[in-house]
Amino acid sequence: MSGVCKLNREDALKRELADITRRSQAAEARHEELATALPEATRPLLRQIEAMQAANAANAQAWAAAERSLHDRLSAAEAHAAACGAQPILHLRNLIGHEKGSKHASTPTPVKRVLIAPQLAMKWLLAYVPG
Repeated sequence: MSGVCKLNREDALKRELADITRRSQAAEARHEELATALPEATRPLLRQIEAMQAANAANAQAWAAAERSLHDRLSAAEAHAAACGAQPILHLRNLIGHEKGSKHASTPTPVKRVLIAPQLAMKWLLAYVPG
């Protein structure tokens, strides 16, 4: 009986080995299929990331240009105010476009006013308030 049991056990182990080998091959085939499909699936995401990076760089350049422009306008206004000895609040109003007829008066958007006015006000306060 021990010989028959050994043969049955050996056959069972061979079947189990064949089943494990088959499942392993199937898993490797799925792995290869997924590995080839992954670049195709990620390509749109990579394009989206590249577009976002380009937009971010363009926004950074636009902000830098706006900051340079504001700084130049502030410097010109300070020079003009120093040259004519005018009161700072009038120049602040001219710069942000409140006073009509001013050569600097444009019609800034509320966003521009919010961005420009606090910076200019602080600059003028520091320049004209004793302390």
